[in-house]
Formats: sequence, C-alpha cells, structure tokens
Amino acid sequence: MVKAAVRYTGEHFRAAAEAAPDYRQKRKNAVKAMIIWAAFTGLMLTLTIMRYRSRDNEMAFVYGILFVINLFYFLRIVSAVTNTSSLYSRIKPAEQIRYFEVEGDELLMTIDGDIEHSERHFRISGMYSAADTGEYFVIYLYKSLYCMIGYSDITEGTPDELRSILYNALGNKFAINQAY
Repeated sequence: MVKAAVRYTGEHFRAAAEAAPDYRQKRKNAVKAMIIWAAFTGLMLTLTIMRYRSRDNEMAFVYGILFVINLFYFLRIVSAVTNTSSLYSRIKPAEQIRYFEVEGDELLMTIDGDIEHSERHFRISGMYSAADTGEYFVIYLYKSLYCMIGYSDITEGTPDELRSILYNALGNKFAINQAY
C-alpha cells in the first residue's frame, strides 16, 4: 500500500505540464515560431534601414513602426516560452489537502478542505494513463482529469512501489518521462 498527502503547488502543475504526451512537440513548435518571428522582425529592421538610407522616409517610418510592433510581440513570445517556471512558482499552494491510498488495482482519493470533503474510488486499470517524471507521478484518471503525487508527498510506501503498481495495472499506458 502507498499513501500520500498532497497540497498542490506550482511545482505539481509544472510536472503535469511536462508529463503531457505532446509537451516536447509543443516546445519544438514554440521554438520554431520564435525563429520565424525573429527572422520577420529582422526583415522589418533591414527594410527600415534600407528605406532610410535611400531617403524614402515615409516607408522607413512605416517599416520602423512594423519593426517596433514585431519586436514587442517577439519579446512577449520569448518571455512566455522561457519564463514558464516563474509562472508556476507564483501559484499559491492549494487550500485543500488530497489524500491518496493506492493498493492493488484501486486508488482512493479523499479531498479534505473547508468547503469540500469527498472520497472517490478509481480502478487503476481503467484509468486513461499515468507518467513518472522523476519527481512526480501524474495520474490521468480520465483524458482531461488528472492528479499529481510528488515523491516527497508519499507518507507510506515508496515511489518504487507506486511505480510498480501503476506499471502492473496500466502496462504501456504508463510512461517514465525522466528526460526533462
């Protein structure tokens, strides 16, 4: 049996984002978009300089404005792609504590907070998927509903035991994503 007590933090949500099946592809696409945007911004700067040197001040002004607008949005895109960890660090810890008990093919999730107290039972073999990020387990109860358990959140049992239970119940729907 594995037990855990979890108060979600930004680190839990960062781990869930990185465990998403399409995380690496989205990251690659964002980098490609940044490169294309940088090239377009460079083109606007080049056209601005060329028009200014040829004494076509009106077109130089237009290209200059386009350059400034593109530069502004390019910097916003770079900031959004590179500063995601700071966004997650600003998330305040959740008010509710979630308790998990995993044994055999069953996961019991108990939510205990000021406005909610509930217990839900899940059959692990019927879950959508799960992933081990190296520090967190991200368990997709359904395709769009997941829970996260950090290695440090485990109060009884070990991460190896939980990994074994998830692998035995889910088979190839369990992924180990430790290469981040």
